[in-house]
Amino acid sequence: MGRTLFHIGNGVMLVLFATAAIVQYNDPDPWLWMGIYGAGALCCVVYLAGRLPTALSGFVAVGCLLSGLFLAVRIVFGSVPFFDASGQEMMGLMEETREMFGFLITALWTGILTWRTRVPSSPASASPEPTS
Repeated sequence: MGRTLFHIGNGVMLVLFATAAIVQYNDPDPWLWMGIYGAGALCCVVYLAGRLPTALSGFVAVGCLLSGLFLAVRIVFGSVPFFDASGQEMMGLMEETREMFGFLITALWTGILTWRTRVPSSPASASPEPTS
């Protein structure tokens, strides 16, 4: 049951990552975000196929985590401009915050996939080995 629920959750994340990648076409830096969300979607697809290398999902997870933490430091310690280039109030701050959460969500899910590929799931019907 838990495995089925996880596969359903992974399918939902696949749809979310694919949708997020598609809607980036009008972003100022679309190839970066299409690549990040596309990498998240790729990890979901390859996990569903049962062939996800931990190096791939681990690389995506660590890269996104470090990028998200970098943006968090910029946001917290104030190096993000309060006004964007067009003079709109808080747009720079909101953009950086959205990007930070995009990185962190991708890092979280690909990190979970990495953990799930490294930790073998034990069959429910397996009984413990008798000790002598």
